[in-house]
Amino acid sequence: MKYERRLMRELLRGTGLCPIDAARLVRNLSDCKQNHLCNATLNAMADSDIYRMGLEARAEQQRSVPFREAAAAYLEAKAEDSRPRTVNERRQVIRRVLRAVPEWGEQLLASWTVGMCRIVLAETFPTKAARNKGYSHLKGLFRFAVRQEWCTDNPFDLLTPEKIHEAELVLPTLAQLGRLLTMSTTIGYRCCAPAVGLMLWAGIRPAEVCRLHWDDIDLNEGVVYLRPQHSKTGGPRQVTLQPVLRRWLARYYPKGEQAAETPLTPADWVRLWRDLRTEAGL
Repeated sequence: MKYERRLMRELLRGTGLCPIDAARLVRNLSDCKQNHLCNATLNAMADSDIYRMGLEARAEQQRSVPFREAAAAYLEAKAEDSRPRTVNERRQVIRRVLRAVPEWGEQLLASWTVGMCRIVLAETFPTKAARNKGYSHLKGLFRFAVRQEWCTDNPFDLLTPEKIHEAELVLPTLAQLGRLLTMSTTIGYRCCAPAVGLMLWAGIRPAEVCRLHWDDIDLNEGVVYLRPQHSKTGGPRQVTLQPVLRRWLARYYPKGEQAAETPLTPADWVRLWRDLRTEAGL
């Protein structure tokens, strides 16, 4: 089937016709044939593979929906099974696409080509990392659309992520880590101290600690539980708390009936964590 669609595009190349225009043409030929108004040449064209593929393209266009409508359905369908950060990333990608090329919001998914996908990525996302993230989420949207039969192919399957050459990771020195711990105990950064301890002594990622609540930490058992919606890989895991970390966390454990439901990090964690690293010389 994919070969036939590629053949159809090759046959239409240079004609100025898109698949839907070709479908209209062969439909007219079909009407002529039914009315006994066509000659042998028209009969031959109407019975050809172009006629059949044109009808398939026309049927695909009729089943398809606009990008904006498909995006809304995709976000709604995936919201319950995804982490909040992933949901927000999807929304941001789609919002940026519609802002960069608003007229394509009404473009039927079945009419999207590989070339259009390249244009969307180039016009919407300025960096390689952003383009790769946009590529990943848009590919997921079209994969969802194929399952809904709104389009037959996923044009993003023919694209590949861009290669990113990351700089070598420079590990912090013991002196820098000591300054980081000391700074986290000061008044302005005290709310970051539990997260800093978990990152340094338990190896929990910055993006993971901001999803934790105090009820995910069991000081008596000496473990922290990372649920599937908390971990980077989407799988649950249990991390043992070393004695030094248990003592560190006990100093900051909140009091009161609602303490366990309290988030581990402050609302402006991203800014505070950046400022704390800067002041510690990292």
